[in-house]
Amino acid sequence: MPGKKQVRLAFCDLAPDWDARDNYFAQTLEHAGWEITFCNGPEEKPDFVLCGTFGFDFLKYDCCRIQFSGEDSWPDLNLYDYAMGFEVLDFDGRYLRLPLYAMRSSWAPALTKHTVPDEELLAKKKFCNFVVSNDYSNERNEFFAALNAHRPVDSGGGYMNNIGGPVTDKLAFQRGYKFSIAYENSRGPGYCTEKIVDAFAAATVPIYWGAPDVKQEFNPAAFLCADDYPDTAALRQSMRSTGTMKSSLRCAMRRFWHRTEAPARHAM
Repeated sequence: MPGKKQVRLAFCDLAPDWDARDNYFAQTLEHAGWEITFCNGPEEKPDFVLCGTFGFDFLKYDCCRIQFSGEDSWPDLNLYDYAMGFEVLDFDGRYLRLPLYAMRSSWAPALTKHTVPDEELLAKKKFCNFVVSNDYSNERNEFFAALNAHRPVDSGGGYMNNIGGPVTDKLAFQRGYKFSIAYENSRGPGYCTEKIVDAFAAATVPIYWGAPDVKQEFNPAAFLCADDYPDTAALRQSMRSTGTMKSSLRCAMRRFWHRTEAPARHAM
């Protein structure tokens, strides 16, 4: 019986809490039958280095460089051999669109959110939640403030928390609500993070702002898109109408979340 395929792999310029041995990429390779030798630097001669966007250590490596960005940024394929990120690009086989939500554990329950029993959907009595850790988006901050001024919104994140402290389980928190604010940090084509998918996974109706092409990827009947309304007042009124009519709320929650019936998970 042949042995496992071998690969020498290094990581650099990723977030401080990145675990080189327990992450989406290492798990994907191991699941595909690869045995990984983890390298701690260029002197250990890796075959590939997976690079983030938080530094310039990648310049020390003369092996194949693969950039991964979880931010709203474009890859520089003059500096990297291959890249993965949010943008919808075509670089002759050198780029893979890998949105952050495809790497999240919430991806799986989002697939079956339309099968949640009616009694669970109709038992949702709380209005709207907001789980955010930063103040990066003015659009998001302003919408939360405007909505919260008219009807209390429970903020369970580190930013603008009003429930006594950050929640430890985001999806469990969101499951009790009709709506979830799912505004991105910034706006750019293809930049669709875990926020809308987490809301789907919790069987709530996402209130989305961010990627202008979001409706090409997700079923527009399953969420409220801020781009469809002339102002915050109109969006707030739509939430009110949907939330008070059980049939409308159930219909939105029942909709399949993706534009296709079987969205393919990205793999290396």
